Amino acid sequence: MFSESQVKVILILRDNNGHAGWELAEHIEMNESNLNPVLKKLEKMGIISNDKVRDSTKPISQIRIKSKDSEYRRSKTRSGEYKEHPYYLNKSLEALRIIIRELKGKKYPHIDAGFILNIILRSKYLEALMREFGVNVNKCATEEINKDFPFTNNEFYKEIVDELIPKDLSDFKERPQFTQADASMLLDDKKEYRCVFRRPDIEIWYNNYLKRISPNPENNTA
Repeated sequence: MFSESQVKVILILRDNNGHAGWELAEHIEMNESNLNPVLKKLEKMGIISNDKVRDSTKPISQIRIKSKDSEYRRSKTRSGEYKEHPYYLNKSLEALRIIIRELKGKKYPHIDAGFILNIILRSKYLEALMREFGVNVNKCATEEINKDFPFTNNEFYKEIVDELIPKDLSDFKERPQFTQADASMLLDDKKEYRCVFRRPDIEIWYNNYLKRISPNPENNTA
């Protein structure tokens, strides 16, 4: 089963742009040293990898360096001076199968499998899979979801299988990308049966994450 931090990593990487460890840690609000074991476990599961290398995208920052006369001076570090290994979701049907399988496990208070699947199945990551594997993506996702899906609401189950999983690439392109407005709408839709319970932390975090990364959240794509 996924931990809250693992789910957050997957939701960030769904944009297929690649994100370095420092950036993931910043968005998840964890120390990078504490996030490393989370990333290593996802690598071991075959869900993510960081084989590619690029110039660092870390923004300019100021660091304090102690000089010989024991006084501190400030030095700027710039993006591009260092290399980084960005993480990506593995573009394989098996990786998608594992993600769905793990989301179907025991439900934690911070995880809503339907909310997360809604995002992944409308992401640029899924589009990349569609380009490479075509209709086999639909077959893979449908088969995995059909295996004892944890929801008892038949209407919701039917919506996941019949409406959310694109049949092919052309079908995917006709579907709008997942936006911050969608996240807010999903949260609002749950007020009726969550009036007594607090919303899962992962949903609140994702809604805020989309707001942070885009100056115009309504147009932010996944």
